[in-house]
Amino acid sequence: MELTKEQVQYIDRRLENDGVIYWDVRIELLDHVVSDIEKKLTLKSSENEFEEFVQASFVAIGWKENFNGGNFERILKETLKNLVKKYRKQHRETVLSCFRNTRFMIKALLLTLLYFTLSSFTSSKQFLLLSIILFWSPILLVLYESLKLYGKKTGKSFNKEQAFSFTTVSFMMFHGFLYLMLDRFGEFSIPIQYHKSILFMIIPVHLFFFYTAYKSYKKTIVEVESVRKQIFDS
Repeated sequence: MELTKEQVQYIDRRLENDGVIYWDVRIELLDHVVSDIEKKLTLKSSENEFEEFVQASFVAIGWKENFNGGNFERILKETLKNLVKKYRKQHRETVLSCFRNTRFMIKALLLTLLYFTLSSFTSSKQFLLLSIILFWSPILLVLYESLKLYGKKTGKSFNKEQAFSFTTVSFMMFHGFLYLMLDRFGEFSIPIQYHKSILFMIIPVHLFFFYTAYKSYKKTIVEVESVRKQIFDS
């Protein structure tokens, strides 16, 4: 017997109250629970029987009782772990697709060549300033997306948060690397003649990684929003 919209919402609230705070993770569990209950529920089933079916289905997928009532700690960890693997795979595919895209590679090589040319016609300090600007310029896009992400009243989405976190990885990774190159006075501890070579290797890789992460992020946003509208706005 097909569940009513109110019954589905009841299950969704139960999942949220029992610790499944991400709505996109709840959808995966919700689909399993709804399918299980629809096999058992009949027209003669009472509201109490429906709630008992819900509880039995929760226990079957890993619900455990605790001092707060209960939660899905084990299955939640497994689900989040699988989603992380899924997103990492998607990001790898995005990187590979960029390498296979001839037009993108030509543009990337031309921009890298321009960056290299500028390194030949500027002083080390000027090139360092330019490199710092290039390094941090994508952060404006990250800040803009973060405001959009947390400004929407759509609930927490693990897919969105995971995708967004990938856009910040290269900032943290390369910023930490650059920090290790500084001495206690904030000056580069590496001889000046190597500065341009180091920056020439870091900045293009950083911008490429950010671009692929951002592209994966936008793809994830479209997919997640499509699912959310189908489930909650129908």
